[in-house]
Amino acid sequence: MSVPNNRQQGAALILMMFIITLATMAYVMKSFDADSMQASHEEKTYQVLAEAKEVLIGWAVSHPNVPGMMLYPDRLESTNPNYDGKSDCPAAANPFSYSYLIGQFPQRGQTNPCISPQTSMGLDLQDADGNRLWYAVSRNLVHEYQSPGRDPIINPGMQNVNLLLPSPYAGNTATSAYPWMKVYDINGNLLSNRVAVVLMAPGRPLSGQDRSSVTPPASAFLESTIVNGILVKNYEYSDEEKVSGKSFVIGGQKDEVLNDRLVYITIDELIAVLEVRAVNEAKVTLNNYFVSHGHFPYAAVTGGAGSGEKYVCVTGNTAGGLPVDVATVDYTIASGSFSSHSEACTFTSTTCSCTGKGSCSGAQTFTCDGWGTCSSTGAGSVKFIGGKFTAANGSCSLSVADACGVSTVSCLASGGIAFDGCAEVLSLPSWFTTNRWQDFIHYTTMARDGSHTLTSGAGAQARTGISALVVTTGPAITEVSFATAKNAAQVRPSCDLKDYLDTVENTDLNNVYEARSKQKTLNYNDRVFVVAP
Repeated sequence: MSVPNNRQQGAALILMMFIITLATMAYVMKSFDADSMQASHEEKTYQVLAEAKEVLIGWAVSHPNVPGMMLYPDRLESTNPNYDGKSDCPAAANPFSYSYLIGQFPQRGQTNPCISPQTSMGLDLQDADGNRLWYAVSRNLVHEYQSPGRDPIINPGMQNVNLLLPSPYAGNTATSAYPWMKVYDINGNLLSNRVAVVLMAPGRPLSGQDRSSVTPPASAFLESTIVNGILVKNYEYSDEEKVSGKSFVIGGQKDEVLNDRLVYITIDELIAVLEVRAVNEAKVTLNNYFVSHGHFPYAAVTGGAGSGEKYVCVTGNTAGGLPVDVATVDYTIASGSFSSHSEACTFTSTTCSCTGKGSCSGAQTFTCDGWGTCSSTGAGSVKFIGGKFTAANGSCSLSVADACGVSTVSCLASGGIAFDGCAEVLSLPSWFTTNRWQDFIHYTTMARDGSHTLTSGAGAQARTGISALVVTTGPAITEVSFATAKNAAQVRPSCDLKDYLDTVENTDLNNVYEARSKQKTLNYNDRVFVVAP
């Protein structure tokens, strides 16, 4: 018996639909599997980049001599071109070039002529395609080997760039950091213009890239593209980018023009971690001082202003700067010059500076007998840093300290002076004072007679009974929105606390400070840390 045509056609249609369904499911499963593999591939690469970022920050922040200093990349040197995983530092005889700042990630440490310590990170990281990572670093964070050579000065003052000031940043408000690097997404959106370090995964080679040679160039790994009408080359750092700041672009795995994936470290991220290290050093030193003396030291004048930015304790002062400098007496003669000195006194032409017992001689003589009494044999002027007049005789007349606590007096002829000098000094590591961290830390302690302690925060979250605390100040806030304490641009150096701390709570000198958990904002840079208990 024959099957009707319409039944045969129906069976064929069902079979065809079944085949189409199977094909569709196979395509969907294949696409899903490919997308899943792609996601896993990307995840692995970004995990490697994140690990490199974390380890690099740890290496830099724990640097024993210059916390925050970064390594030079592993690049193709002209004398010994290779990628050995080690930092290639330029020779002192070579003029600086921005090309020194980009290369492969130096995860295996440093070699000569790099300064010590030439320690390795103990890594051998590769992206998901088996490539070593690439690395670019800001000039602000590397040692300059060109004669005479210099370590970078790294502190919060370098965060904000002022193109009207000379570079490099020298740790003062008269200089500025070089422009930080910039990172864009593939659509030209600026992600950050405050980039200190870029870590890049090159991914698979794209059309035109040949990595078969022993030492392929950076362009065999990294790409370029047009961003907002400007050609951005991820593989090149040129001297022409000194003013504008080097730019980088994040690509993607599927992009056939630029597939570089990258992570970056902003200067703000780095400084935030460095602040913690600096504070920890201060806390340890302050607590050691307390153990040795039974009390915390008196504070210096805020900002060291008016005293050559020296931080010398002031007797009775419980809030201000960390006392890291020794009190001095400077005596400047009206005519002639000094030619010799002894003990704790030194001279430069017409000025004799004493930090204790000693003398300077020449056209006339200036002598200090320990801490308390000094005398001169002629006309001149006396300036105290960290001391105050208690008596005068002969032709010397007393003066009142200025707003920043600096005292001066004139001697018309021979005479003597007596003063109360404060000799409480903290012995912090040399990197701390060389990098001027004392300019960015406010210190306060309880009254020695126990009449008051300190408080951080308010309400149920308040921490009371604090005997000492420090507040990191961050860079000066100079643009709208201004810090609420001053409501105008902060100016440094200054002896006005409102030029350093940002809220009324932190500046009203009532021994109560903001909560330790209060987060930074555009108009609040302060971070409160308890020293004891």
